[in-house]
Amino acid sequence: MLYSTEEQQAEVLQQFWKQNGKTILFGLFIGIACILGWQYFKQYQLKQMESNTEQYMYSFEKINNNYNEATLKSLDDYIQMHRGDSYGQMAALNLAALVVDKGADYEKAENYLKIAADSSDSAVSNIAKLRLARVQTQLKKFDEAKKTASSVKSSIYQSTVNEILGDIAFVKGDLKEARDAYQAAYDLVKGTNEEKLNIMLKVKLDDLTVGSSDAPKTDKAEAEVKAEAAPAAETKTEAAPAESQTEASQVPEVKTDADAKEPETEKVPDSESKAE
Repeated sequence: MLYSTEEQQAEVLQQFWKQNGKTILFGLFIGIACILGWQYFKQYQLKQMESNTEQYMYSFEKINNNYNEATLKSLDDYIQMHRGDSYGQMAALNLAALVVDKGADYEKAENYLKIAADSSDSAVSNIAKLRLARVQTQLKKFDEAKKTASSVKSSIYQSTVNEILGDIAFVKGDLKEARDAYQAAYDLVKGTNEEKLNIMLKVKLDDLTVGSSDAPKTDKAEAEVKAEAAPAAETKTEAAPAESQTEASQVPEVKTDADAKEPETEKVPDSESKAE
């Protein structure tokens, strides 16, 4: 629509502003408020992250320097406070390692690893589940350990899953099942760097390589199985671990003795464990 004079154009603009001016101003106000609010929220989040990081690092530094009930409770309170976020879950993962390393307290380690296993980060969750399965094996919760290990579906960890299943069968005395699991684990890493990094897997398999289906080839009275419960706790904040089978397998060692079934071999003592 064309207007013949400037006065008509001005009149139309005045009428438009009169009808819509408040709405326009309100929209501008809301837009500016949203921008400022978002910036404030991002700054608040950043400050919270910095605060959580400082708390995380301070708590682990304190407990590493002086491991006792007081420092343990302090870190436990931190985990409960941050149970649903990545800081609490990573703290639980590392504290599980610490309680095993300092006092071989597998029951506490189990509780902390269950918290970490609930992480929405698949890398943290998978590693926590693998460590949890090893801890449950030490607690002789074999069915739970088998279920926990089998719940890890990522192809990256399948060799470690099979190795843990082999450890469970070995401790239970089912040498054939243990050998089959170790063989499955070894087949997945054969010819790769993982084969070199996980030498104990080949040792376990060789100890159970037999001429018959029931007795190990070795003449030793004891067969050594290293089933680790958790890695050494770290004193600084770290990003969620990458999904690599190497990291999942780097956990404190637990030595387990199983029954050897050779005709002239004495009964092997029950499993014994240590956390490195």
